[in-house]
Amino acid sequence: MNILEIVRTDEFDRDDMERMLDVSPRLRSAADTVTDATATGEGLVSDLWSSLIRVAPRKVDEVPPRLRVNETVVDRIWEAQDYRDLHEHTMGDPVNTAAGVVSLSKKVAGMLAELADVAEQAEKAQDAQDALDQAMSADQPGGGGGAPSDEETLESLRSTATAESELLDTMLDENLPKIDKAVRAGLEDARTEAEANAAAAAGWDLSPGDALKMDPAERIRLLNLLSTERMRRIAELVGLMHAMALGNRERRFELLPGEVYDVTLGDSLARLVPGELVALAIPELEDLLLLRLIQGQAMNYLTREIERAGKGAIVFLGDYSGSMDGPKADWCAAFGLALLRAARDQGRAFHAIAFRGKGSWERFDFPVGDVSIDRMIEFASCMPNGGTEVTGPLDEAVAILEAEYNRGGQIEGDIVLATDGEVGVPAEWLAEFIENRERLQFSVYGLAIRARLSTLQALCTHVGDVTDLASARDVVDLFESVY
Repeated sequence: MNILEIVRTDEFDRDDMERMLDVSPRLRSAADTVTDATATGEGLVSDLWSSLIRVAPRKVDEVPPRLRVNETVVDRIWEAQDYRDLHEHTMGDPVNTAAGVVSLSKKVAGMLAELADVAEQAEKAQDAQDALDQAMSADQPGGGGGAPSDEETLESLRSTATAESELLDTMLDENLPKIDKAVRAGLEDARTEAEANAAAAAGWDLSPGDALKMDPAERIRLLNLLSTERMRRIAELVGLMHAMALGNRERRFELLPGEVYDVTLGDSLARLVPGELVALAIPELEDLLLLRLIQGQAMNYLTREIERAGKGAIVFLGDYSGSMDGPKADWCAAFGLALLRAARDQGRAFHAIAFRGKGSWERFDFPVGDVSIDRMIEFASCMPNGGTEVTGPLDEAVAILEAEYNRGGQIEGDIVLATDGEVGVPAEWLAEFIENRERLQFSVYGLAIRARLSTLQALCTHVGDVTDLASARDVVDLFESVY
């Protein structure tokens, strides 16, 4: 029999695998390793692929003896809990499937090389079964033209095939612990990588649906960028900050300004007109007032909210001087990206300015509706160097808000300055900055990262201390204000 695969597959699965082999050197290398480890390795690679990418993988009806080692590997994979957890990430997803096949192949290939004697016995069992099938076929009408076998010959061939198959079963049973160990290690590595990639993608606001729409080569490139230890640490902090910001926003009552423009009948105790409130002072009338409230017949003010055209941009100024090297820089990048999410949720533009000293800064712009993950990564990749000087970056931030105001009349922007160094500014510059702050009606938030900075008190409308770089507790109030 020429069959190489024991897991049912189709042309679509094969096409996906071929495309991934073309764009993923890791997958090509892993496939070659398994193919070199055993004569049936090519089929096993396909079986691993189909087991991970198909929603409900199934085996073929009959598995030839030659592929019994492959079948055992697949069976042990399917029975493992880690497989079920991994399968949630891989089914229907060629990129995650490729990563899973790579992890499994690394562990399985070495085990297969150690099972050379079992593979040899599988070939003997296959030869014995082929001989029996050929003899039985010759006995059938039109069976191939060979001389019919006598019953004694058939029984001998059947006995030999059975004995070789039973010996193969025994050898596989003896090697189950070795197979299980390799399978468990491969699945654990694959599951860990899949979960880490999913967490990293979520931290960078890349949904599974958006990821599937991406070109596989581009997605692999992004995953390679996001899989570094620093990027994963930043993504974890972003997720933590965003979750805390949303949690506080959901618990907060929105008391928006409004105006009274009419009177109506209703059941709101908060909007009772003064004439109704008088009843609370007279016991005989209090019950009647409660009855009218229950029936929705109490006199209520009718109000309408005062809508504003829209808030201005959020401009984040991150200190990337030499003293920020390490966890401070990671926290700074994560906080900037969390602010980016807040701006996106509110339909506001976002701008990040990474400054490193006098006249040295980088600006990253994210217009409304245009949040590029490549620009996010570029911003997060900024590394500390140089000194601390804020007048230039702050002038740039004011220019951004002023241009926005001149273009669309938007006010109430937010400037957020995060630094760990004392910042000195000239008195004349400070006076002009405060004048612009009042004119454009923007807020300035200062964050002292593991430092006590007196100058921030003069520059900013709100100042906070950041002491815990592993959480978002120190900036909850800021998120509440920005949201």
